[in-house]
Amino acid sequence: LPAGPDLRISQTLGAGARGCRLDGAVVEQAAVLATGRLDGAALLIVNKFGKLEAAGRGFVPVIAAALDRGLPVLVGVNALNLPAFLDFAGGMAQELPPDAAAVSDWAAAALRLPAPAPL
Repeated sequence: LPAGPDLRISQTLGAGARGCRLDGAVVEQAAVLATGRLDGAALLIVNKFGKLEAAGRGFVPVIAAALDRGLPVLVGVNALNLPAFLDFAGGMAQELPPDAAAVSDWAAAALRLPAPAPL
């Protein structure tokens, strides 16, 4: 969150670890904090609809709260979690190409701003 606190969403597995493991409890703590900061927001960006969200947890309540408030929501989704996301979205999702200009144009339109200058 821009104004903090800093939350470590991966578990510390030790010096010999070759990867990381998501700490679902911390992700859900971040979601609660984000939901509490939706007042005054113009747009919600969720960088990943992941395993937790596919299970109906994680940032799902934040996305739902933002939509209930009429906020546009931009969500990153990988192919693995796309079916769960589409089910969650219930036909409300609009697919964007993986292109910065397309995302900027979508955000400008969602916020009713003039189109940004080309990148």
